[in-house]
Amino acid sequence: MGVGEDGSCHIAALLPFTEIGMGGNRRKQRRYATQHAFSNMAAALMAMEDFNARDSRIVPELSDDEFTECDVKLSLSVLDDGSSNDFTVSNLLNHINDMSGEICGIAGVNNNFAAREAAVLGAAFDVPYITHAAETSKISRTPLYRLSAKISADEFFRADALIKYLASIGRTHIMLVYSAVHEDIIRVITLAGKENGVDVRTEIFQPPFASTGVGSPLDAMRRVKESGFRTIVLAPARVPHLVHIAQAAQDVGIDTDEYLWFAYDVVDLDIIAESVKTQPGDPLDNLYSGMGSVRTLDGFAFKDDDAFLQAWKENDKEFVSRLNTLNPIAPQMPGFIFAQPNYFQDERNFPILFSSFMYDTVVALGMGACRARNIMINNGTSSPLQIPQQVNFNPGLNLQYNETVKLQFQGASGMVNLLDGFSYTRDIDTFTFGAYNVRPKLEFDEMQNVSKHRYEYFLTSQRLPGEEYSEINPFIYADGRTTPPSLQREAFENNFLSSGIRATGLSLVAIGIAINLIMATWVFINRKKRPVRVSQPLFLGFICFGSITSLISIILISFDESYGVSATYLGKMCNAALWFFFLGYLIVYSTIFSKLWRINKVLSLRRRVVKPIHVAAPATILITCAIIVLVVWVIVDPLKWDRQTIDDFTGETFGRCSSRYVTVYISVLTALCVIATFIAGIMAYKCKDISDEFAETRYIFTAILTQVQVWIIGIPIIILVNSMSVNATYIAKALLVFIFAVSVVLLVIGPKILSSLGIGLGENNRKRGKFGSKDKTSKDKAGDNASGVHVSGFNPPSPASTISGVKSTVVDK
Repeated sequence: MGVGEDGSCHIAALLPFTEIGMGGNRRKQRRYATQHAFSNMAAALMAMEDFNARDSRIVPELSDDEFTECDVKLSLSVLDDGSSNDFTVSNLLNHINDMSGEICGIAGVNNNFAAREAAVLGAAFDVPYITHAAETSKISRTPLYRLSAKISADEFFRADALIKYLASIGRTHIMLVYSAVHEDIIRVITLAGKENGVDVRTEIFQPPFASTGVGSPLDAMRRVKESGFRTIVLAPARVPHLVHIAQAAQDVGIDTDEYLWFAYDVVDLDIIAESVKTQPGDPLDNLYSGMGSVRTLDGFAFKDDDAFLQAWKENDKEFVSRLNTLNPIAPQMPGFIFAQPNYFQDERNFPILFSSFMYDTVVALGMGACRARNIMINNGTSSPLQIPQQVNFNPGLNLQYNETVKLQFQGASGMVNLLDGFSYTRDIDTFTFGAYNVRPKLEFDEMQNVSKHRYEYFLTSQRLPGEEYSEINPFIYADGRTTPPSLQREAFENNFLSSGIRATGLSLVAIGIAINLIMATWVFINRKKRPVRVSQPLFLGFICFGSITSLISIILISFDESYGVSATYLGKMCNAALWFFFLGYLIVYSTIFSKLWRINKVLSLRRRVVKPIHVAAPATILITCAIIVLVVWVIVDPLKWDRQTIDDFTGETFGRCSSRYVTVYISVLTALCVIATFIAGIMAYKCKDISDEFAETRYIFTAILTQVQVWIIGIPIIILVNSMSVNATYIAKALLVFIFAVSVVLLVIGPKILSSLGIGLGENNRKRGKFGSKDKTSKDKAGDNASGVHVSGFNPPSPASTISGVKSTVVDK
């Protein structure tokens, strides 16, 4: 293997003239693919002849002394790779055998899988292999492919070029729909998306296309619709598969002009332009019209004065004769093309995609062979194994390959430099990328007597090496405009608090505060009247204050980002809501406890004077403990507003207040509330035989039992819906706070208002402290002048009342 002693270097080029059918035993012609192969074959022959003549019109470096003084001469064989792994291996092995192993280079292969097989054979036979079109990153990155390199753009470079273009037109949410055979694309396009700040999602489809199950085109399109993404990139295994995608897109309603469709680089637009005809409005027409694609550009695609293109047009009939002789396909067989003498002067025979890359591939193999040949001659040996170490040659590699990948030259496809890190692929800044726009062209089909769309594609933007995209021609989108669809993505569910539910919650706050203010106002106005005075108006006022305080917490949880509040302020409101609710709750029940304890002391005759301060200790302790817990919480682990994505595919988000140890702090505060409620309940039980005019015990019991039932039902509901529905969580919390805040004041103060209006709710007259008692026994025991207990500041002026001859006084001062 390698360069012959006479300087001969035979190169085998593999190109897809045909496609292997089902079972691997049939070869069928794909018209455009055959033309593609024929164009690449012409480029390979041009490269061979230009190298042998050291013609530097296209590659200036061929005029350098190291090449003009080199005796290497190239010869060329072209093989049909059949677009198949097995066929590539079979044909290449047969050819190597026919050549008795005298091959010094392998070029070509478009298909990624077939290219890997060719790379393995090259390594096995110690022959350099360079692909001109395959993009797989696996080539040249592992020992299995140790003698391979890529003149073509690496798959990541292609993905990066696509993402950069879409980002340049403002598309930052992209859905890749790919065939199972292109799984490698997921990795590179996702990585390119991350590096360019673009959200890339992927969805797979695969045969059977008639199926509606998982992996079918219909299932894939449904998932795309669910995601809400409006920019869709297609990477099918075959262009005809797009028919199934188009039908599925129409079935789910995403084939409208509100969506932007792009074809990945694996889709050859030339096939679409060559072979597709549709009636206007057909599913495929909706898909193709306004479609885009980004691909690597040959120089001739955007430069009128391109040297390769000029040389192409100058090929004469003798060159055409040599080209026809080189054709690997026999006449009358699928894939055969016979070029006419004026083939290269016919404008219809413009060079096709990757032709300039094939030219550079063959030239690179020749130049590498020259350098290897010169090294061996200069060292007086014909064996690379005898090359001195100072030559900078890795003995594990082929000398010719070693010299080939060190080349830098200006080729037909741009600057060729294969030493990109360890991958032996060209630097990304040596490629030009272009964005193409597919546009329909209405033509009349005389055979079917109907108008149909054919498709043309136009270069609209290009990105020269090291530059940004620049527009050449306007991109015409599906709606006929030159601006892309405005909506990048359906408004995915952010689970914001709805305005209607929020209005309901704020209405509850307004109602609750209004009730408390009415109650407090009535207490203040009637504070000197006996029904209010004996009920201790100071404590009634504190109950209203605590209720209003807790109601304010509903206001603080009534906001999210949709109301223009930043996450920072939402976090502060989360913390404030806890302060208002828990302190309000403790104020209410601590006040109830203190109120009952005070009257119980009076009627138990334990003190002659009972001031509010005498019963304030439990309330002070509970509220102080709560404040300490809240302060520690805010300092150590404050609540923050956290909006998380709960469905990566649809982008659904959910915002909530959260902190690391929220459960611990809530548990401690809840325990304090339970203690306050419990001691209030115990004290209410002890005062059960005291007149409601003083203690309202039966109403307090009713309030506590009502709230316990509501909490038992409401808290599990909140836990269940907390991560499911913002609206349900909000309204449940609002109702719980409202019921707590309103039920207490209504049940404690409400009966007094009704009583003042002459509406009695009924009460047992045989209670302690009941004025106007008819209980004769009590009178007899206390004496003829005993009518009850005299409570200073509560009872209206009347004869003093004593029990067992002892006075007990309650003082509000």
